Amino acid sequence: MAEVSQRRKKQPMLARLFGRRLRALREERGLTQADLASRIHATVPQVSRYERGEGLPAAETLVTMAAVLSVDFNTLLAVDTSLPPPPSIRDLPLLERFQGVEKLSKPDRDAVLRIIDAVIKSHEHESIEVRRPKRAARG
Repeated sequence: MAEVSQRRKKQPMLARLFGRRLRALREERGLTQADLASRIHATVPQVSRYERGEGLPAAETLVTMAAVLSVDFNTLLAVDTSLPPPPSIRDLPLLERFQGVEKLSKPDRDAVLRIIDAVIKSHEHESIEVRRPKRAARG
């Protein structure tokens, strides 16, 4: 019994989560392990190992599994897509500067943010001035 418990601790978390998800999807589709194995060109012991979280299938097998189970990869791999993606900065020099700013002390980061806010606000005011129609001079 202790040996089984030790084996479970060594299994990577991703493999265990994948295994649980695979089994649930297989059962929802009304497939046996033998059915799934034949459809993905694997053996029943391989499917059993995947479901126990003792390993992950090769990429080609994952593609076939997703097709057989009629799910996308996020669903098959139990990837949580409810979280928003991390913000992305496409401008590499700007990204590098911000990465440097993250390493500064809190007071220095706050100072940089105040400068950025001031530049943005200045730009917004300039944009408003450009869009505002010129008034005729009163005489």
